[in-house]
Amino acid sequence: MPFRIGVMQLTMEPLDEMLESARVMDEVGLDTIWLAEAYPWWRKHGMEARSSTVVSALMARETKRLTIGWG
Repeated sequence: MPFRIGVMQLTMEPLDEMLESARVMDEVGLDTIWLAEAYPWWRKHGMEARSSTVVSALMARETKRLTIGWG
């Protein structure tokens, strides 16, 4: 069984940084990026998350093999 590595990405980060992270993860061979949906704690502190559906589509456009999930 192969060893697989995934990363969780908060969707409140700057979009250009999230896309660059996904490109780098894809290039170095990481397997999966998980996009965190909005959580009440973020709103409590004035932070708003981007749509994981939209961010995943943008990441898919920028990568070749990275699996993208959200939840």
